[in-house]
Amino acid sequence: MAREERPQVFPAHVQMGIIVTVTGLLYLFFGISGEALLGHATFYIIMFIIAIIGSLFVFKGEAGDKLHFTTKYVPMVNVIFYGVVMGLMMATIETFTSGGTIFVQQVTMPTQSFMQGASGLSNMTTAIVFLGIYSFITANAEETLTRGFFNSLAEEYSSSKTTLYLSKYVLVPLIFSLLHFFMWTSIGLTNIGGFIWIFLILYHYVFGVVCQISMDFTGSIYTPIAIHTIYNSVKMMIAVGIIAVGV
Repeated sequence: MAREERPQVFPAHVQMGIIVTVTGLLYLFFGISGEALLGHATFYIIMFIIAIIGSLFVFKGEAGDKLHFTTKYVPMVNVIFYGVVMGLMMATIETFTSGGTIFVQQVTMPTQSFMQGASGLSNMTTAIVFLGIYSFITANAEETLTRGFFNSLAEEYSSSKTTLYLSKYVLVPLIFSLLHFFMWTSIGLTNIGGFIWIFLILYHYVFGVVCQISMDFTGSIYTPIAIHTIYNSVKMMIAVGIIAVGV
């Protein structure tokens, strides 16, 4: 069913340019704040750049629209509302279903490393602001690559509705899960047992499907970015609290 389009202040390609500029400035902000902080953001900024360049190469002037950098179907306030509510819900479900164990450990180790790199920051409030920025950088990169570039390829080149749905709701979420699996491998988290990492992959697969549905519902990539940013922020705040009390 066709949806009514809303007028926008900026077209999609301008919005994409703004996001690219903001992301680049945030990365530079980490750079002038210390080498340790910069190192944590580098992996994600590379992921983001690859997604943008790939989209420009494949879709050229339509890249902004194809990546869904738009709110032409739903107002930005609604997009943010959906993102915050779903992000809080996903973080809460994960924390309670895991009993606050493996999922907290999953984010505590990188957060602890991050906090050590941020030891020169003036106070905890400033450190939390940095964690919020970092949460956005990671969420923006992962969503632009998966719900943005990979999803746009599926929408553009699927030969039927069946292959489209399989790509959007099976293949892309699976790629999203495997990205996290390789991250866990790099910090030794997968050494704790096969059942746990299978469960982690399945959970993040579901997370990827939820983000995909949210984008299809609102027609905007800002929704999964908001969900992912809130989700990351909540988990990292929990980890900061654990580190602060020495648990």
